[in-house]
Amino acid sequence: MKRKNFSLCKELQALAEFLLVKTAPVIMGVKPALLLRLTKCAHLRNADRYDLFCLHAEEILSMLKLQAVILKESATDLQILFYEERSLKKTLTQAEVRDILTGFGYESCRSVDEYLIHLRNRFAGTDFPHEIGLFLGYPRKDVEGFIRSPGGGCSVPRGLWRVFGPMGESIVKMNCFRFAERAAEHALRECGCVSLCVEKIKDTDLRMAISF
Repeated sequence: MKRKNFSLCKELQALAEFLLVKTAPVIMGVKPALLLRLTKCAHLRNADRYDLFCLHAEEILSMLKLQAVILKESATDLQILFYEERSLKKTLTQAEVRDILTGFGYESCRSVDEYLIHLRNRFAGTDFPHEIGLFLGYPRKDVEGFIRSPGGGCSVPRGLWRVFGPMGESIVKMNCFRFAERAAEHALRECGCVSLCVEKIKDTDLRMAISF
């Protein structure tokens, strides 16, 4: 039993470190939210196919100092939105963002919870809700462009999404997102403690990301 508990602790630590790196842009404040797909763990005793994250969500989110909502669940995986509420609220209340979201049924939404409930309902449909790019902090021009023309725009080297129109804003954001992940990896190598790494990431000088 002790050996199994030790194994579980190692798996939980590995998951927490993985999530720290992936959510680093949200933790650092350069991204309001992150959509992540997590595979369910079927091998855990008595877990009954529940993902390791679901079993320890409260503990993990406490370490990351973030909130999360499961947008879609299947027999094999979970699609989870990790977010920082104040940052997400600031994004969703921008007039230009609300203008686009109104076209997808968000016009009556006022709180972050209401936006997320409607987004989750959209995920239950047959079509992927591409407006989620706005929740994720992508440039409006790129989200709008992709919604209008999924095959349009252009890809950039190491790009994280398709770019429409001038590339400047898009490239800067991509660099900031990558810089945050690298900062998290560096913090883990230095201290190894996820909670301490979160504080180190928050104190990182964002000006360094511009030339990243």
